[in-house]
Amino acid sequence: MPDPQSKNAHIFEREENDHYVEQDWTVDLLLDAITFTGSVWDPACGFGTIPKACQRAGIKHVIGTDLIDRGYGTGGQDFLKFSRKLIRREDNIITNPPYKHTEDFIHQGLKFSRDKAAFLVPVKFLASNSRYPLFTQLPIWRVCILSSPPSMLPGHLLAAGQKPGGGSVDYCWIVFKHGYTGTPGTIWLKRKGAKSRPYGSDRVRKQAPENALGGANV
Repeated sequence: MPDPQSKNAHIFEREENDHYVEQDWTVDLLLDAITFTGSVWDPACGFGTIPKACQRAGIKHVIGTDLIDRGYGTGGQDFLKFSRKLIRREDNIITNPPYKHTEDFIHQGLKFSRDKAAFLVPVKFLASNSRYPLFTQLPIWRVCILSSPPSMLPGHLLAAGQKPGGGSVDYCWIVFKHGYTGTPGTIWLKRKGAKSRPYGSDRVRKQAPENALGGANV
């Protein structure tokens, strides 16, 4: 734990609505490794990072919705309140869910997808007794681990012009596939040009904004 008195330690307040923005490359690596056939829906699209990456990858039918109108897609849409009686499914869901609602987003995402549903989560999300049923009873197909920690900048800082950097939390994509009953496979996703982090250094590491989540349900 960094010394809060150190000039190198930065303590951040938790972002409202858990709006932490994934970097483009985190999505690009997923799309390079996994084929998503048909439509893609991001129900927590934020500034549109995931939908834009899908469009760059050649996916023609891409939908973005969010609880908050952040200038991309359709705002004012509470994904967790959607009903299958009123809203149709799409082929795939790819999203970076609000941290405190991750499990709810997973269950809802499986209801509203036909083929695959992918969720960006901290690696430590996988190590939990309380989530054991989630991992053993739902059709997890692949776990795609990002070998480099992304900088998940709070939305308001990104909107203010701050550049991502200094990520210190490891992330992975959990990919569910309808009808899959086998053992999940693991894929390591490496960013081109990524450098290895020094191990065993006693220097104080600068905290990343996502550290504000602390012991939250992630």
